[in-house]
Amino acid sequence: MKSGAALALLTTAALASAKAAAQEPIVLPVPGGAPADSPARTDNPAYAWMEWSAVRGVNYLAGYAASPDEMWRRYDPEAIRRELGAAARLGLNSVRVFLSFRTYEATPTSFLEHWGDFLTAAGETGLTVLPVLFDGWGVDPPRLARRESTRAAFERFLSRPATYRLHPTYERSLKTIALELTPDRGVPAVMDPGSVYWGDWRPSPEPDRLGPEHWPLFEEFVVRMIEPRRTDPAIVAWDLMNEPQAGQAFTTAPPNAAAAEFVLALARRAHELDPAQPITIGAGGGWDGATAYRLHVELISLHAYQKPGSRLAADLAEARRQSDGRPLLITHVGGIMFPASAAEAAEAAQAEAIRQTLAMAERARAGFYLWHLIEGPGLTPWAGLLRSDGSARPAAEGLAERAPRR
Repeated sequence: MKSGAALALLTTAALASAKAAAQEPIVLPVPGGAPADSPARTDNPAYAWMEWSAVRGVNYLAGYAASPDEMWRRYDPEAIRRELGAAARLGLNSVRVFLSFRTYEATPTSFLEHWGDFLTAAGETGLTVLPVLFDGWGVDPPRLARRESTRAAFERFLSRPATYRLHPTYERSLKTIALELTPDRGVPAVMDPGSVYWGDWRPSPEPDRLGPEHWPLFEEFVVRMIEPRRTDPAIVAWDLMNEPQAGQAFTTAPPNAAAAEFVLALARRAHELDPAQPITIGAGGGWDGATAYRLHVELISLHAYQKPGSRLAADLAEARRQSDGRPLLITHVGGIMFPASAAEAAEAAQAEAIRQTLAMAERARAGFYLWHLIEGPGLTPWAGLLRSDGSARPAAEGLAERAPRR
């Protein structure tokens, strides 16, 4: 990655140094087997002042939005403050929020104003923020794509020539969602043979802009996002990219290898510019996905989508065993995001999944960000802690039983 085209990440050294000054830095062992070009440091000053297992957060998408692009394009400061306040009252102390390069690219001035206001609102409610700079999830429909129902999208995928199959892990869940839970919900028609549907959520960058020749496009965005916030106490860390290798959603289509190169270049550059600022990469696929990035970050992230059980417990145990002293965050977990039946989508089942997840996180000494805060027009409306009118679901009550009030 040439320096002239590098993504210039200027991070919060001043904040990390100030917080670390209260005690001597905790020096952890250098990870065994780390590649020579791996810049991640386990003697990072962030470890001295942050108790990462105390992070009790939630993924946040405004209740009026179907995607991060829409949230920032239609930014509503009153709704943001109302919903962040509700998160704090549940006993949560942090939010993971997806940014939108696409919205920034279209209206940079207003986007930056909205980003600043969001951080102010979070600070007013006592919440820290884990910003997600880029996102590999979603599908990128053609321009002027027609709308169709989730049922129609699912049935159309099944009728195509068998270039790719539904991924066995998600086949039953997708059928439940498309035919029982949200059959009439509108989604953009996607003609890519490797994609089923994913509502209005789009990847950022788009798959065809992941190559090194496009990296300079994102430099200004990253600098203007981070540079003014170098001492902002609302920022707890930076999540460079959500699920970089998500590939085509829910199918056996191969992941986009360029995404891994893109995000590792981000990590190298971030450490070059400020090795004190902790970073993570929100890899999907449990420990199998996270292990590819573990030597390049200070914070290990795991994601889990289905009913808690032996898979999540095994992933947490393996992550703890191989963490080399790094803190562990489960940045996408909680309710059953992909229920295998309508019964699993019911509020009682979601609440029980939250209780099981929190117990596992506590045993693993892992911080967490639940999916998600509030029901809205996007996918997985059954997984929110709050209903669309702001009333608490049983899942939120289960959370309050364990999350300490400040």
